[in-house]
Amino acid sequence: MTNTEIEFKEFIESIKTTGPKRKAAYKSLGELTPKLSFEEILELIPLFHDSLGDSENSQIVYLIQNLLPVIRKLYVSDTEEYRIQAMLLVAPLTELVVNSPKAIKKATVKCLKRVIPMLNETDFRGYVYSVSKALLMDDSDCQNQVFGLVLVDAMLPRLSEEEKIQLLLPKLPDLLMSKDLSLRKNTIKTYSLLSTQLPIEYIDGMIVPAIVCGANDKDFIVRKKASECITSIAEIAVDSKSNLIRPFFSLVQDANKPNAIVSLKQMPHFLHIIGKKLANQYSKEILPILVNLSSDTVRLFPDAPTSVGKSLVSIINFYMETKSETVFTIVKNLANSGAIGARYSVGVCFQLFMPYVKAEDTRAFFLELYDSLLKDEKVVQLAAISSLADVIGIVNPEYKERYMKSFMSFMENPFWRVRLQIASSFSRVVQSVGESVDVQTYLFKLLNDPMAATRSKAAEVTAQVYMISSNEFKQKVRNNFIVLSKRNYHRRKIIIEFISWIFGEVKSMDEGLAILDNFFMPFFLLCVDDPVPNVRIHLCHAISLISSKYPNFIQISNVCDCCYQLMADDEQDVSSIAKELFETQLKN
Repeated sequence: MTNTEIEFKEFIESIKTTGPKRKAAYKSLGELTPKLSFEEILELIPLFHDSLGDSENSQIVYLIQNLLPVIRKLYVSDTEEYRIQAMLLVAPLTELVVNSPKAIKKATVKCLKRVIPMLNETDFRGYVYSVSKALLMDDSDCQNQVFGLVLVDAMLPRLSEEEKIQLLLPKLPDLLMSKDLSLRKNTIKTYSLLSTQLPIEYIDGMIVPAIVCGANDKDFIVRKKASECITSIAEIAVDSKSNLIRPFFSLVQDANKPNAIVSLKQMPHFLHIIGKKLANQYSKEILPILVNLSSDTVRLFPDAPTSVGKSLVSIINFYMETKSETVFTIVKNLANSGAIGARYSVGVCFQLFMPYVKAEDTRAFFLELYDSLLKDEKVVQLAAISSLADVIGIVNPEYKERYMKSFMSFMENPFWRVRLQIASSFSRVVQSVGESVDVQTYLFKLLNDPMAATRSKAAEVTAQVYMISSNEFKQKVRNNFIVLSKRNYHRRKIIIEFISWIFGEVKSMDEGLAILDNFFMPFFLLCVDDPVPNVRIHLCHAISLISSKYPNFIQISNVCDCCYQLMADDEQDVSSIAKELFETQLKN
């Protein structure tokens, strides 16, 4: 006998006994089923059917919990006989869900929930649909109605729109008013699922009022269920969107802390959904709450200031023109918060609100805050640096000089992400301060950075600056690249990237070729003979990238020759990549 045959024999012997041995056998059914043949499974059906008929036997809970793999294996097979045998197990389950103790009902509902998607329409309508409907309509038993709702949730994708409207919508309001906590909670969940499946008039007319009701429920468990779906429903609602604003901000301040945190995490998205018009219409309710949350140091810390920080872009866009003093208070609270996420958000958004700060004393105050962010923990410092280029462009000459020194000093920072952030901002700084000697010196310094990511970003920025710079600056870039090309292969790769970025910036291929004159394009094509395979691979990707924007680029004779040479390269890594990138294009 094989191991599986021995296991199967022992399993049958075990389920014919009582006590722990049978319980253990039932628990092993999930692992055993994939090993069994259909013939062996069919042997088990009468035994399981008899067991499922005995609702007084508490151990059938363990059978029901592990029965799904058996039903699935039989039902999804191509044999009609196996499907019929599977239904011999489903049928008693639909009886147990009506007439059995709570533990058995619970396990049965969990199993049926997962059986529903696999049933054909006849079996679904004949067995599960009618039972689920009966449970839902059983006003004498709240527990049955809860189980009915769970099954209805699983059935929703299979019901027509008309059935959802006629069967569920008239019944759900009664369930929402039930004294039973679980029933109210599950009703909110069903409303949430329906919100994505019904025409908009039902969302505005029936689902939004139900969610408002759930948000105001006396039990925090029901409120939590409302808080989990209120934002997604606000996104769908049209005429009744405003009706969700007060309930949402009530949930944000919920007496139950975990509930409040659920809503807080949705606040940035919720504000984005309601938009500027509604946010201003309800500003008297919203802004005092945002101010309180931004300074929260006890109850919801750090979730409250962090969530307000993540909402800061919307807050600035909505209120800066009409309620600037309140926004300043929020920003000040966040900048002084103990929550890293709050300070991070101020750093990221600093350039957005500074243009609105007109008074010199107020501007000086906020720049002091900004200085502290530039010296903060690394993650906050990086966020503040992302605003630095824009701040340089906004402030007066005295501050401009000071922040330019800060900007340049960050290029010496040992942390590579700081240098990368500086490289990302460089073209914006050039637009603000022009082509100073310092700017040129430090840009070339970034091109020589020890980190590849920083060098790549510097190549991109150099291309952006090159497009708007003077002939003198362009000549210095060329001279610098000549020096770079003689350094090492990493630097030659940077020049290839720069050339790719130029083509990314220009409006036509001819413009790109004209800008790249008599130094860059010859250098680019000479890289086909570079002694380092990695440079030749880099060239392959660059040609492919440029050709994706300008398909005719690969048809230029010397570029085409270059591609053929790369496809015939002695290094297999180079030739295989070149063939993958160019073969089809060159054939066409």
